Amino acid sequence: MFIYGRECGNTFGCTYFLQIRNVELTVTLIWKGDFFEYNETEVKEIINQIPGLTDTLKVAIYQYIEKTNQLFFLSYKEKVIMRD
Repeated sequence: MFIYGRECGNTFGCTYFLQIRNVELTVTLIWKGDFFEYNETEVKEIINQIPGLTDTLKVAIYQYIEKTNQLFFLSYKEKVIMRD
């Protein structure tokens, strides 16, 4: 399995991309004050349609996405604090 990511962000949110078994997955975060939302339902639907992924691997991918989301959000919050 090959996972790569590239990211682009702004003051409204962040988008990054993962490729899992030739399926490109787009994760879109939207900053909501001290929280963020992302396209979780769409992400889970796409992951569940990728053939040959075990439940363990799916959980690992979900955990990877959650941690990555948290890191991008912390990075965003740090930039906001430094800017203000």
